[in-house]
Amino acid sequence: MTKSDATDPPPGVRTLVLGYGSSLRRDDALGVMVAHEVEALGLSGVEVLTMTQLVPELAERLSQSQRVVFVDARAAKLNQGVEVQQFESSDNDSARGLGWTHVASIELLLYMSERIYGHRPQAWLVSVPAFDLGFGEGLSEPAMAGFAAAVARVRELLAP
Repeated sequence: MTKSDATDPPPGVRTLVLGYGSSLRRDDALGVMVAHEVEALGLSGVEVLTMTQLVPELAERLSQSQRVVFVDARAAKLNQGVEVQQFESSDNDSARGLGWTHVASIELLLYMSERIYGHRPQAWLVSVPAFDLGFGEGLSEPAMAGFAAAVARVRELLAP
């Protein structure tokens, strides 16, 4: 977790932007980089967290937000763009079958948020195409276009 990962959300936080991935796996850093770019915008009512992977402990933080925008890289081929997936609120128990480990999925976090803390926020995943997931730092040239597009998509989701 980074400096932007304060233990308690500031008062008035309506939206949590959660970027995750590894800065040591080139394009896998896209989620974290997009989140930092959104944080630099200084938007009121928006809290930004960055981390390497999703963990079960995030469920409480999710329950304290009205909306959550997850941002992550996904392995892609050229000419694939940024995708946005909304997680519908439902009484679907599909998350029950997911393993309880040190790593969590978005579905499991939303399920835990609702069942343990009594609130499930609206949630979206912005997935950014990644082309080079090898060891190293810095984005590949094709990933740079996805970076800019992802920031724009997150901003659209944050609009009132």
